[in-house]
Amino acid sequence: GHPNDFGSTRYDSLKDARRARQEIQDREDGKEAAQLYGRIDTLDGKERDHLLHLVERGMNSPAFSAELLTHLDYRGSADQEALLRIAQNLEGGGQADRVNTKLLAALSTSVATATAPGSPLGPSGGVSSDWTFKLIDLARNGNGLPDRHPGRIKGGLSGFSVLTDLMAAGTAKYDGRFLGSVGISIRNWEENT
Repeated sequence: GHPNDFGSTRYDSLKDARRARQEIQDREDGKEAAQLYGRIDTLDGKERDHLLHLVERGMNSPAFSAELLTHLDYRGSADQEALLRIAQNLEGGGQADRVNTKLLAALSTSVATATAPGSPLGPSGGVSSDWTFKLIDLARNGNGLPDRHPGRIKGGLSGFSVLTDLMAAGTAKYDGRFLGSVGISIRNWEENT
């Protein structure tokens, strides 16, 4: 890990060593961004700008995106639940502004990046990852909390609306398998409702 360690046999070139170092930095930045998203309601202007800087710099990095999404914790919700609750928060409520719009778009790009083939949360052998299945299942079925619980995620129309609005934020390019899985789940839900 020393910047002047040329004796390592782990890398075939300086380019490989730089790429590995960047991936380590991306992972650290992803965890920091997850912590900031988790406090999105109480961030001051400087912290929001720092979060925006982190996500804009790392949103196309699979390492950054996977760390961000797997370390989200928002008001007692983690991972996929936290993602949907944060997306819903950024999308509406009296907070809609330019920075929130950019933060939502960056979050969308991070989901697209992390769920793409070859990414940590992407499909393996043509099958969507467990992380993706859990996200789609949460959108379809909700989290089962009572109506008045502040952490409730309502499934069905409401859950799919939050997920698809997140996916439509910004200019993210989603993998066809991810889009197909979401589409099939929506169609199955509609047919059985």
